[in-house]
Amino acid sequence: MARCVRRANLCGEDNLTGKNYKHRRQWVVDKLRELISVFSIEVCAYAVMSNYYVVLHINQQPAQE
Repeated sequence: MARCVRRANLCGEDNLTGKNYKHRRQWVVDKLRELISVFSIEVCAYAVMSNYYVVLHINQQPAQE
């Protein structure tokens, strides 16, 4: 589970500054796909929100190799 510090927004509109960070959603998905290709993990589920949550499964056999 991941959470932004100081109630900052990862994606969406920041109520304090009025800035919109919606463009970061695709960046998170792209980065997740990149990390899956590098490490021995599988993504079981994810949701990209202002705070995001990722469930991973570690493939032990490839990781040990």
